[in-house]
Amino acid sequence: MEQVLAEAERIGWQKALKNNLKDPLLIQHIAGEQRTAWKYFFPLPPKKSVFVDVGSGWGTLSFSLAKEGFSVVSLDYVAQRVKFCYLRKKQDGFNNVFPLCGSGLNLPLKDSCAYGIILNAVLEWAGYFRKDFSPHVLQKKMLSECWRVLKEGGRVYIAIENRTSLIYFLGAKDPHSGLRFTVVLPRFLANIYSKLKKGVPYRAYIYSMVGYRNLLRSAGFKSIKFYASFPSFRNFEYILPLKNKAVIKFFLRNTHKTKYFFLLKVISRLAGFLPLEYIFPCLVPDYYIVAQK
Repeated sequence: MEQVLAEAERIGWQKALKNNLKDPLLIQHIAGEQRTAWKYFFPLPPKKSVFVDVGSGWGTLSFSLAKEGFSVVSLDYVAQRVKFCYLRKKQDGFNNVFPLCGSGLNLPLKDSCAYGIILNAVLEWAGYFRKDFSPHVLQKKMLSECWRVLKEGGRVYIAIENRTSLIYFLGAKDPHSGLRFTVVLPRFLANIYSKLKKGVPYRAYIYSMVGYRNLLRSAGFKSIKFYASFPSFRNFEYILPLKNKAVIKFFLRNTHKTKYFFLLKVISRLAGFLPLEYIFPCLVPDYYIVAQK
């Protein structure tokens, strides 16, 4: 990171990425905008409104929102990432991006100052900021901070994995611990397993739809909407509103028949009395969640 920063100051951030990151997919992940296309699907505040991108990393989402005319506080806990965003802002001429170093647990912002807050692959990591509280308590704290900073009617946009996704029951690795089945195990067993296999506690919590809804409500959010993203929120081709059963039925009837959808149908047959559109929201890989204050 230090080398990228040093070169970015001399030759520009884009050339610095290409010189130091050999994986073109990683460069695309940082510099491309495919991860930000969700902005076309969800209701957004008026132009020039303030967004806070919590855990902004290299600034991918921050600069994409800035292009739409929003003022964006690009907040990250790692100082080098904040400096990278500052260089990117300066070199590309973005006067509406404001890089800021800080924690999502204690947002360095006043009450009711933003119309939108982004938590893209961030909420699950809250448990690593402090070890003296449980991950669940820290996640509630992060969401409570979002609620405090949002204006009345403002929204938090969350992209995150689904704990009850079919892929984890089939043995897919937990994207946070790198271990199989930690996601679906009871927390205390996942913690023991992680300590035995990797020597570290299990603190990256993800939840089911019910779990996320309860967590958001405990932080003060009332209106909560869920969307499924396929194949994942990092690189999606589809976004489906999970409250709309007609959309789900159309999607399952008209998309290509992969092994994943075949297994969904098998589960639906086994359940017997439950139509597939009722089981589907519980088994999708990832969620986009939009919660309003």
